[in-house]
Amino acid sequence: MPTAPPTWFGPPTDVAELDRLSGILAYAFGFPPADMHSWLDRAGLAQVRVARAPAAAGPDVVAGGLLRIPMGQFFGGRSVSMAGFAGVGVAPEHRGSGLVSLVVVTGAGAIHRLLRGVDGEHAETHRAPVLELHVHQAARA
Repeated sequence: MPTAPPTWFGPPTDVAELDRLSGILAYAFGFPPADMHSWLDRAGLAQVRVARAPAAAGPDVVAGGLLRIPMGQFFGGRSVSMAGFAGVGVAPEHRGSGLVSLVVVTGAGAIHRLLRGVDGEHAETHRAPVLELHVHQAARA
């Protein structure tokens, strides 16, 4: 089922949004929510991004998010800025709707704009295709 793009993608606006994302990621990765909140805190709250999506009724809700990881490599003695993602997760009620792809693409676009502004040059983004693997257990007779 196609979904509308996130209505907003960016840093959490308050503790409630961070708590909601912590709960989503804790469920996705099998951690207690308090551990996930502290993991995000240690990783750097400035790098946390949430995606709000339309709710069935009422205001938009935090439907997922990710953690940006700023990094770089040196080529020819010159630092080249890069970024990666960790902790990408989407709430169960939004899974299968394409929202996680939109979250990653939106995040990559934001990083592309950021790096372009920092380096003053064209930043390159490389997106690997996502391959979903489903393991089916053969029925034993």
